[in-house]
Amino acid sequence: MASFETIQHSHPLLGTLHGRELSNGVVQFRGIPFARIPERFRQSTLADELSLEEKDCTEYSFVCPQQAEEHGAFGGKLPDDVDYRHDELRCLTLTVSAPKRTLLVSSENGNIPVMVYVHGGGFARGANVGGVNDSARIVALARDEGTPVIVVNIQYGPQTSLEFFDSDFNLDLIDDAEKHAEPPCNFGLFDQRMGFRWVKKYISGFGGNAAQITAFGESAGSSSLTYHMCSDEPLFNRAILQSGFPSTISSGQSLSEKDAQYIKLLEFCGIDPNDPARLSKLRHDVAAEKLIDAITALNPFAFTPLDHKTFFPEMPNLANEGKILAKCDWVDSVIIGDAFYEGFIFTHALKLVPCQLFVAYMHEHFGDDTAIQVLEAYGIQPKMDENLFWNRLTYLVGDAMFSSMFNPSARSRTILLIASIF
Repeated sequence: MASFETIQHSHPLLGTLHGRELSNGVVQFRGIPFARIPERFRQSTLADELSLEEKDCTEYSFVCPQQAEEHGAFGGKLPDDVDYRHDELRCLTLTVSAPKRTLLVSSENGNIPVMVYVHGGGFARGANVGGVNDSARIVALARDEGTPVIVVNIQYGPQTSLEFFDSDFNLDLIDDAEKHAEPPCNFGLFDQRMGFRWVKKYISGFGGNAAQITAFGESAGSSSLTYHMCSDEPLFNRAILQSGFPSTISSGQSLSEKDAQYIKLLEFCGIDPNDPARLSKLRHDVAAEKLIDAITALNPFAFTPLDHKTFFPEMPNLANEGKILAKCDWVDSVIIGDAFYEGFIFTHALKLVPCQLFVAYMHEHFGDDTAIQVLEAYGIQPKMDENLFWNRLTYLVGDAMFSSMFNPSARSRTILLIASIF
């Protein structure tokens, strides 16, 4: 892990912040709260003031309660991995990484381009702390290339019942949001929006240009950025999308579809769905760990975005996402790519797929010619070694779910394929 010294920075709006000066000449301010969550199932508000304790930005802060990572690095932790500390109400933090010399000339009129990273994790887990999410290397490389940037890593609530869960049962959350004059549900996406608002308001104090923001993300992070591009608030100027479109994870669901999911969650938590105090009990009496357990006990796709006009003027799906994204006139340019091994996240489920059955399915549903071409392309043969088949199937599924997003017609067929596998 990189060594560091403490550095003080006088921010014109936030006051004196204490950060890390790393050995590569990059300064990091970790765990800065960008928003406050008043209580469970409420929209966050912008954090305009920091306490004295919060101005010590030398260590990472809390992440949202979530499932443990199932696919950790083989052989143990990576050098920069850190242990998570969970707190559902104090998890909305970010890290600012900047070249040291940028801070020396920072003012309210910063001119350094800004990159904002939205992490992946399938909307079920993930954080902005340490490991592959450490942006110090990006900042150092860009500086050495003569094109300095400031990188901000946003932490947001995963796709758990703490952040993304929505309901229609007697309109509990809809009525509750109206009572507080807040938009209902889609908490994780609104949290991300609040992060971008914070960047636009405060990044100039670190030398950044709020009018030159490039957002980038991978997997669920990329899907999140496209959700914002389908919404109505300009947040960034450019986007780098890697392995994620609106329909990559799942399309949004209607209020009626959320109804049964809410009832299942109540029952899972031991709350009578007919209890008038059900929302209050879910909010105050149920431990965060119990809600996290709901991820594995309930259908994980129960935590998809809610189709509601307060965030989506028109809900994107596989059929219309291209048209909606093309209308996003506040994004100047987009880079689209994919990760080469996204299928890794399906490894546990794919372990249950028998090779013989999969080969037979391909021939039955895609025809002999197509099946032979696909199977040969991935080196899949009947009666092959089970572990080798498992490995090659993960590549196939990753390409089908993520890489084929560039071809909507092909992707619709591959989605049917994946659905049949599971």
